[in-house]
Amino acid sequence: MSKQSSPETNPAIAAAQSIATLINRSPRTPTIAEMAAVIAAHTKATRAATRAPCEDPATLRDTYLASDWHRILTGYLDALQRPENNVAATHTRFGADTNAILAKPVRTWDDLIVRAAIAIHFNTTLSFDPAYPDNVIAANSCIHFDDRSLAHVVRGILDLFRLTFDNDGRLLPADAGRTKSSA
Repeated sequence: MSKQSSPETNPAIAAAQSIATLINRSPRTPTIAEMAAVIAAHTKATRAATRAPCEDPATLRDTYLASDWHRILTGYLDALQRPENNVAATHTRFGADTNAILAKPVRTWDDLIVRAAIAIHFNTTLSFDPAYPDNVIAANSCIHFDDRSLAHVVRGILDLFRLTFDNDGRLLPADAGRTKSSA
């Protein structure tokens, strides 16, 4: 595949690959709404990708909500609530989808925000209060410098972009304050 027709440079190819993944990951045919969501996520993310942290917070939020990570996380958390869910398969699919996102280079501020959301989801402890990164920061001297310094980087990203997530990594409303645990 030439550089001009790669998923990194051609949003149509990236959307087509995401639709193929959606089709192939489940024995049932995806609904029109599921396929439309994939296409919308790719067109919104391409059109609204921000290049500077001074971007309007509402645009940052909208772009995050259109991201693959938000779609994957929401689907994963929803699937865990369904009684007929195959938990092992759901976890495996979620891990593979997350690894696919992490394998992509960070090229925009939006990509950095997604990485912070992933860190929040995977680093929140079972106590849930406060959620990551604030749980590590609050523990101060009880936590090693490597963990604390990374928590401060995530906190800095969230503060810079004025974003707040719950303990599952879900974006909270703009007026919700610092990272909180979900109710």
